[in-house]
Amino acid sequence: MPKKVLIIAGEASSDLHGSNLIGAIKTLDPDIEFFGLGGPLMKAQGVDIKFDIVSRAIIGIIEAFKHLGYFRNIYHQMRELLDKDRPKLAILIDYPGFNLRFARELKKRHIPIIYYISPQIWAWGKNRIRTIKQLVNKMLVIFKFEKELYDSYGIDCEFVGHPLLDIVRPTKDKGIFRKELSLEGDFPVIGILPGSRENEIRCILPVMLEAARLIKNNISSSHFILIKANTVAQSLIDKIIEKYSNGLNIRIYENDKYDLLNILDIALVCSGTATLETGIMKKPMIVIYKVGFFSWLISRSLIKIPNIALVNVVGSKKIVPELIQFKARPSLIAREAVGILKNPGRASDMEKALAAVKELLLPYGASERAARIIVDCLKSNAILV
Repeated sequence: MPKKVLIIAGEASSDLHGSNLIGAIKTLDPDIEFFGLGGPLMKAQGVDIKFDIVSRAIIGIIEAFKHLGYFRNIYHQMRELLDKDRPKLAILIDYPGFNLRFARELKKRHIPIIYYISPQIWAWGKNRIRTIKQLVNKMLVIFKFEKELYDSYGIDCEFVGHPLLDIVRPTKDKGIFRKELSLEGDFPVIGILPGSRENEIRCILPVMLEAARLIKNNISSSHFILIKANTVAQSLIDKIIEKYSNGLNIRIYENDKYDLLNILDIALVCSGTATLETGIMKKPMIVIYKVGFFSWLISRSLIKIPNIALVNVVGSKKIVPELIQFKARPSLIAREAVGILKNPGRASDMEKALAAVKELLLPYGASERAARIIVDCLKSNAILV
C-alpha cells in the first residue's frame, strides 16, 4: 500500500529543492505518494499539488496581509485534507509564516514533521526556535552554523549540505555559449536577476534598469542580459522594461540559467537564493533588496544580523556590496558596478572570497542525503509519535 507524505513549499527556491528531494526519495522508495502545496517543479515530479502557492509568493509583511484571505482559505482546506488523506509524515520546506502555523495542526493529529531547509531564525531572532522545538521532530539543515544553533537547543538536527551545489554548474563551454548568443568580444556582460516574485519584480527591476542605463553611459560597450524566473510572467517583465529601460537593449532569458551566469562579468542580484547561485559560480555581484516602506520599517526592527545577502552571511563578512531599501538607488548601484568592472583586482578578490563560501556549503549530495534520512525514518518509524 502506498505511503502518503504531505509536502509544503511556498517559494520558487523551495519548489526547486522540493522537486529534487522528491526525485531522490522516489529513487529509494517509488511507493511513496506525495500531496500538498508547491509549484510547477514539484508537480512535474508527480506531487498532487492542491494549491500552487509558489506563483503567489510575496515579500513584505504589509504585502502579505493583503493576501491573508487567500492563505486562510488554503489553510482551512489543507486542514480538512489532513483528516481525509492522513499522511504518514509531513515534510515542510522553509516558508515559516505558513509552515510553522500549519505544524500545529499536524502536531494535534500526531503526524510527525521533518523540516527540510530551516527558517532563517538566525536572521529574524530566535523566538521561533522554541516553536520548532515544540512542534518539529527532525530538522534537516543546509548550513553548518544552523546545526550548531539547533544542537545548542537540544533539537534533533542533521546537516545535509546545500542542495544548490549539485545543480549550480554550467553545461556549455563559456566561449562557445557566448558565440551562440553573439556575445563575442572584449566587452562586459552584466546580468540582471530581479527575483522570482511579482512584487519583488515591481520594486526592484525598475531600479536595476535605471542603474543599467547609468552603467551603459559610463561603459558604452556594456551588454545586459536579464535572467527571468519561470514563476514570473513575461508580460510583467516586458511592461517594466518598456517603461524604465529608456531604449536600452536588454536580452531576456529564462532557460540555461547557469550557463548564463557563467558568461557574466558582474550581476545585479535580488537578495535571496540567487545570491548563493551566483556565488557558487564565483561571479562578482551587487545584492539589491527593496520592499514597501511600511514592510521595511517592520522588517528593520526584526532583522538581527548585520548582512542579509546569503553569501555574506555564510562567509561571516561583507564579501559583496549590499544596497538595501534606501540605498537601492540607481546611482549607487551603477557606481559600485562600474567600480568593480574597472578594477580587476577587486573583482578577483571577490571571486576568491566566493570560492571560500562555496567550500563552506559542502558536502555535495544534499538531496540524496536528506532523502535517505526521510526514507529511513518512514521505514523504521523512528520519529513517529
